[in-house]
Amino acid sequence: MAEDNADTVSTDETTIDRIRSAPGETLFIEAGAGTGKTWALVERVVSLVRGGIPIEGIVAITFTEKAAAELRERIRRGLEDCLRDYPEHEPAISAALMSLDRAQISTIHSFCQGLLHSFAAEAGVDPSFEIQDEVMSERRFQERWREYLNSLSDDPVAAAVIDRVLGLGLFPSDLETLAKDLTARADLLSVLQSQLPVTTAPSWPGLERAEVELGAIVTTRVPVEDGLLRKIEELRALVHDMISRPEEREPIMAGAAPTFGRMTFGRAGNAANWGGAATTKAVRETGESARDALNGLLQACRAEALRDLMPLIISFVDNDARTRGREGLMTFDDLILRVRNLLRGDPGAAQSLRSRYAVLLIDEFQDTDPLQVDIARAFATDPDSGVIEDGRLFLVGDPKQSIYRFRHADMAIYSRTREAIESAGGGVLPLQRNRRSRLVILDWVNRVFEVLISHEGQRSIQP
Repeated sequence: MAEDNADTVSTDETTIDRIRSAPGETLFIEAGAGTGKTWALVERVVSLVRGGIPIEGIVAITFTEKAAAELRERIRRGLEDCLRDYPEHEPAISAALMSLDRAQISTIHSFCQGLLHSFAAEAGVDPSFEIQDEVMSERRFQERWREYLNSLSDDPVAAAVIDRVLGLGLFPSDLETLAKDLTARADLLSVLQSQLPVTTAPSWPGLERAEVELGAIVTTRVPVEDGLLRKIEELRALVHDMISRPEEREPIMAGAAPTFGRMTFGRAGNAANWGGAATTKAVRETGESARDALNGLLQACRAEALRDLMPLIISFVDNDARTRGREGLMTFDDLILRVRNLLRGDPGAAQSLRSRYAVLLIDEFQDTDPLQVDIARAFATDPDSGVIEDGRLFLVGDPKQSIYRFRHADMAIYSRTREAIESAGGGVLPLQRNRRSRLVILDWVNRVFEVLISHEGQRSIQP
């Protein structure tokens, strides 16, 4: 951020002028805390209305219902102020005020819900679908998951895959968690259906090497109570057991995993018992090598088993999503995914959306996930040129405030969208002046944190 307050004010004035006077331009506003992000959205909506765009042709997306209600009210006040200051625009502003309650100012989920109702047939959902809350969604998932597992009991191939996973020390709850996580990220289904993750096969010859190395350790004069000796003997016995019973080596290894998985050698053993520090160090390193080999084998076996399990999980998640669509039981994640897929796969639906609305405004863009960005890009991109059209988007965000990783927000997506807007000739503009805190507080914070948050010798402070 700029050091000089005069420069900051000048920069903000330039940004404000663009927000108000360039309704036909796509803008990406980067605004820090307290610099007026919501104010910028309000000003943009008012400028669009003054420019002749009906309020019904504007979409404004926020993250919560409370924020949407607040934004709607602030837009109302902004329009009323505009009516007083610009009486020549009275017809457009009065029409906007009369229609404001019907304007699409909402959360992304409410927006997508409305679109799905309009394109239910194209999206493959029951037009009278309902939205399940978290409790209902969880209960339904549990029932469907149990039914699915029961249906696999008569499938010997599926049963063998599941038995291997469980035999490697994973639990039924781990399988359920995997299915639940993939349900929440159903956008990954198409990727996984076309190509499963690549895994490295277990390298079993490493067991023989470990047995040779462990067997070469001379322990005849080491007292039985020595801690390092006990660890070495445990590893020797485990490796020998796995080699002598190859058909059972996976469950043997999994059963011993709680022991060797947490085994440490840093201070194990008395150097005097082993003939000196050098010998003790060498023995510890051999033990660590054997432990790491076992851990590597276990992880490779689990990865291989989970890869074989994935088609079963994918089948469940895919079929369950289709069933929810037919039964009219949508989750919040379903709303966004189905709209994204609809706009990506149906040019007619995308064109209809582009005809219905003139501009899309998104608040807190740094917390927008990839699916939501896909929706915004599908709306704003010219299907012929593949370039974001002028005036279609107005985004407000601050990368330093991204806090919603649990919503799958991705800062790489943020950066790519910013670059796409710049490439299309749109404006990326800052709002820097903090209007929330008193200057005396900001000056104190800047002095205290100047050294901590400096970057490559340049100050980076809040103006």
